[in-house]
Amino acid sequence: MRAPTQLTRFQLDAVERDAQCLLLVASAGSGKTEVLTRRVIRHLEESRGETFRILAVTFTVRAAQELKARLQAAVSQEAWRVDADTVHSFALDWLMRFGQIVNVFPDTVVYADEADRLALLAGFIRSLGETDHRDLRPILRSIDEVRTQGPVRAESDLARPHVGSLPFSDLYEGYLAALEASNGIDFAGMLTKFLDAAAAEPRFLENFRSTYRFVLVDEGQDLSPAQATVVKTLVEHSVALFVVADDRQSIYGFAGGDFANVRSLVGESAFKTSLQLPHNFRCATAVLSAAELVASNLRSGPPRALAVENAPTGVVRFVSAQSPYDEADLVAQWIERLLDGGLDPEILADGEDPTIRPEDIAVIGRARWLLDPVIAALSRIEVEVSIQTDAQSFLKTAPGRILSEGLVLSALPENAPAVRRFADELAGLDIEIGLQDCDVQSVLRGSDLPDLIGIASALDGISVANLEERLHALHAVAAEWTADLNILEAMWANYAIAAPHHRRNLLGFVRHMSRAQQTRPSDPGVRVLTIHKVKGLEFKAVCLVSAYNGVIPDYRASTPDQIDEERRAFYVAMTRASRELLVTYPQQTWDRRGGSHRQSPSMFALEAGLV
Repeated sequence: MRAPTQLTRFQLDAVERDAQCLLLVASAGSGKTEVLTRRVIRHLEESRGETFRILAVTFTVRAAQELKARLQAAVSQEAWRVDADTVHSFALDWLMRFGQIVNVFPDTVVYADEADRLALLAGFIRSLGETDHRDLRPILRSIDEVRTQGPVRAESDLARPHVGSLPFSDLYEGYLAALEASNGIDFAGMLTKFLDAAAAEPRFLENFRSTYRFVLVDEGQDLSPAQATVVKTLVEHSVALFVVADDRQSIYGFAGGDFANVRSLVGESAFKTSLQLPHNFRCATAVLSAAELVASNLRSGPPRALAVENAPTGVVRFVSAQSPYDEADLVAQWIERLLDGGLDPEILADGEDPTIRPEDIAVIGRARWLLDPVIAALSRIEVEVSIQTDAQSFLKTAPGRILSEGLVLSALPENAPAVRRFADELAGLDIEIGLQDCDVQSVLRGSDLPDLIGIASALDGISVANLEERLHALHAVAAEWTADLNILEAMWANYAIAAPHHRRNLLGFVRHMSRAQQTRPSDPGVRVLTIHKVKGLEFKAVCLVSAYNGVIPDYRASTPDQIDEERRAFYVAMTRASRELLVTYPQQTWDRRGGSHRQSPSMFALEAGLV
């Protein structure tokens, strides 16, 4: 059940309303993506022949690509005028073009992996003779928090983590200095350096404001203060702003995401006169009713989402098991029954197809480790699984990933994160290399492995002029990793289409590869995801596992605000289901020391009327 082709009066108003700044509050399954797409199409159709551009800001790269695909299908000749991107990606792209004033250049290295960022921080600490080897991740999180949510405050410095005699303020400045010395930028830096450049040089955004006339923002409730400030800086007073947000789906508070940031972005006038999409076109009535009971306990008191006329009934069930392993077996049996017999026609709309594919089913957990027993149980009954809880490479084989990192190092030899990933892949093949002065071709030729020797030859003197030919030639040695090679060739073909001939270069291609990995097409199989990976997704059948107190809500959630964020996470997981929702929990669990613990159903399951 999707938003109708014929828009409702609420959706039509959101598409057609004119204002310099508009806020649309859109509940789960309300058709907000369709509204966003149609609003962009309307702007394009009303300005045929003009050359101004439109920026659509999405929460994920995948969402940006899906929006572009919709526009390409609807208005192919005008789609070039729309740029769809995340705040971070747009900020980085703009900095690499115009950010020299803050020392960001086209060859700046992106430090995306936590391991590489921790290495920078550890290197700084060692350089001062400090030998404290504690876990540095809390310090890194605090550094990011300060950069994206507010300035360093002297009075709070003592309360922040420190290392030995080094106070937090020294660690903060030292990490930034190490990042700068490495010609690097991380995700927080994409935002802070963008804002620094805008403040230092008024002309930094002149080109943007003369080129773009509209900015549209999706999932506004997940904007951090820094992200909201970047968007506000972009639009200022000359660019029209349209923001879609929903307080009930704000689940990134740990990263600074907050519906209050939307209010700051759009201003009081637009906030008080916000438009609404009240109907849920996704969820059957049983699913929606249970989810709305949970949402009704939020202190913010968001308006209730409404079911559409003649919505199917659906079904929601809550089941307990003796242990996590029994719970996993129960879930596996439920999935097996769905795949064999389909959905019960009694819970569906008249004439709706009851058959169900593995890709129509999702198993969702509050954390990654909770999903391991389910993955094992599905493996035992030979049900294919697509694990989507972590960032995963497009490439499935070591030679494929080694070739990919070799291309990165051919474009940026000083890219320390790429050197580390290259070394990790070789270590998996029992080939140890030093991280300093890494000569890619020499290392690969010295391996005595035909695949790697072939890759070394392909990388020798590689450029955009011969890249296609070199990749094709590798098929002679890639019998066991042909699929990966095909993916890289497809990436090149897509890059060649997207980039004008005179602007193609190896650096541009490796950046295209990095972006493409974030929109990796899902592998076939039942989806296994954490709650924070399900935003924007929907499935016919969903199972939310380990729904017990201590997991959801998390045992560390103690304040009303923290409980509300956990409640919203539960709501988001529930509303991914369009027809059938199964919520499970184990009555008994064991800790790492073997201690046994009795568990009680999540308080949110009680709120939903499931217990």
